[in-house]
Amino acid sequence: MRPATLRLPSSAILYGLIVFIAAVLRFWNLTEIPRTLWVDESWFGLRGRDVIRGIDLLPLREPTSLGVGNSPFQIYASGFVQALGVPAAYSSRAASALTGWLTVVILYPALLILFKNLLPATQRVGAALIGAVVTTTLFAGLHYSRDGGQNAACTFATVGVFASLHSTFERSSPKWAIATGVALAVALSTYEAAAALVIAVIAYAGARLLWPADQPRSRILLLGAITLGAALLAYSPLLVFYLRRPEVYFLHFTQTQTAKDGALTTFIAEALAGLWKVWAGVSLSGDVMPGRNLAGRPLFGPISSILLWLGIIAVVWRMRRLPAAQLLLIWIGVMSLPSALSDAPPAFPRMLPMAPGLAAFAGMGAAAVWQTVSHRGRQARWAVGALLALGLIADGFSSIRAYFVEWANDPRLFDARYAGARLTADNALALAATDDVFITTQSQEFVRMQFDLLLGGASVKTFDAAPDCLPFANNSSRATDYGIILVFDRSSLAALKAAYPTGMETATVMHPDGYPYSLFLQVPPHTLAPSPTHTINVEFDGGLRLMGYDLITDAHPGSDVALKLYWEAASGLPGGLIAFVHIGKGANSQPLIAQMDAPLCPGFDSSEWQAGYRYIETRHLALAADSPPDAYDIRIGVYDPTLGARLNILSANVPTENNRAQIANLDVR
Repeated sequence: MRPATLRLPSSAILYGLIVFIAAVLRFWNLTEIPRTLWVDESWFGLRGRDVIRGIDLLPLREPTSLGVGNSPFQIYASGFVQALGVPAAYSSRAASALTGWLTVVILYPALLILFKNLLPATQRVGAALIGAVVTTTLFAGLHYSRDGGQNAACTFATVGVFASLHSTFERSSPKWAIATGVALAVALSTYEAAAALVIAVIAYAGARLLWPADQPRSRILLLGAITLGAALLAYSPLLVFYLRRPEVYFLHFTQTQTAKDGALTTFIAEALAGLWKVWAGVSLSGDVMPGRNLAGRPLFGPISSILLWLGIIAVVWRMRRLPAAQLLLIWIGVMSLPSALSDAPPAFPRMLPMAPGLAAFAGMGAAAVWQTVSHRGRQARWAVGALLALGLIADGFSSIRAYFVEWANDPRLFDARYAGARLTADNALALAATDDVFITTQSQEFVRMQFDLLLGGASVKTFDAAPDCLPFANNSSRATDYGIILVFDRSSLAALKAAYPTGMETATVMHPDGYPYSLFLQVPPHTLAPSPTHTINVEFDGGLRLMGYDLITDAHPGSDVALKLYWEAASGLPGGLIAFVHIGKGANSQPLIAQMDAPLCPGFDSSEWQAGYRYIETRHLALAADSPPDAYDIRIGVYDPTLGARLNILSANVPTENNRAQIANLDVR
């Protein structure tokens, strides 16, 4: 009597359903869940935009000390989806979703190939489908295929490498060896965790040498050499680049690895401790970082974990000498190393490449369970089949709920994923539909890239506020909104409120801890900017105008003089203009008792100035301690460093000489 087999509806229908569900889970409401735009996806979106615009075809560099990943694959994938019409702000996220979905698409046929000599035909189909189901609903798989990072691409490439590596030796094919090498080179361009794939290829070739089956060992060595040679050749352009600029590759690598220094014994001890945490993280307690996981949630759910460990036991116990079984064990063993050697294991971003291999073992575990009950009665088989289905559905539902409900609404994401920058930029874009909008501060590393990406091409003006300089709307026909990130900028709000008593606070982004992260101060139309105590009129080339100043006149040797300058401009000023202030006597300013050369309104370059605004800056000049008490004068000019010359003064109602305007006298006592 033939043993009962697991009868399934058409595998093609089930596979199509899995692929459809994977697409829905990875693309549904992609720009809003979570409503953040963190540094990595901003970085890749910006670099992809550079490629599309032809600004930089290989834009590899470390942007900041944050150590953002530098995946060429993710950069080009972001550029590719931008070329298809995806907004740049969400292009890296869309690219991750696409590669995450493709991982599910290729995993089922890949597992069918790997299971060919491990399982009977019908059980092979069921096991491969279960592996695909587990991967489709895995929390980490959902997370990292929606977050705009490079991890999903690394996982996708990993599946391709192991599937083609198996075919290389199974078919004894140099063509497949070349394909494996190319796949390995592609994988190495995704994420530094893919470096473990080189070890995996060597380990599998070594296993084949120990257990060669019917293949000559010389053939195994040849196939391994072709694979690594093809990988080296395909990767050589990037390798040449990294050899010239190793810091681009190694900065992120060294920032995320443990045991950078110290004795070998220390390294081994930390590596073993990391391995324990990684494997405990599979089923017991996972990544505790709120930005990387729902803190502490294991990689696999309870039912899929049971199947996973049953599958590992079955493979080690009965199939360990079979090449496909050895490949699967090498997959999950070697690909656990990147996380084990990281500075915070279990790190799910670096565990993700091992997840499809683990899912394959879950499929093997389900097959082992079915083999156990296959000779029993129909009711037992139906009961076991129903329990397996319900258990996997429960695990999947738990993962989906954990991602879309619990994690997406976790208040800790606000800081972990820099949600404040995204929400502030969203408010700025909404206000810009009717108002003029300024937003500060753009150079903070936690918001700069998000602002560059979200606000690029919009009418919103970003700048770096400084206590001594702000642009003030002057009798504008539209309302003007000033966005201030209060956690970085503690001076602008008070200065703006003092200048515009009628201004209203609006569009506040609240931190989950209960304080305002940012807010916008709305200035009504036709509100006048602050006016100077002393009104003058000095017209420079290009439409720049100095229309007044405030001066603290109580001066003595060694004291500071505060000079507030009121500038206005027509559109189209040159960038990088430098204003200089000289305090001295006469046309030669001799003796020169104070001098200050600095950019006009630092933080808001002169090329961004436009009509309808008053740019008010305060300059603090330290008088020389040995300044003789006397009557001095203050002279001001503007220097254009690109021309290497002072701007010409076209007209002035104060004395001028050598393109300097004498705006005031100063008595030093």
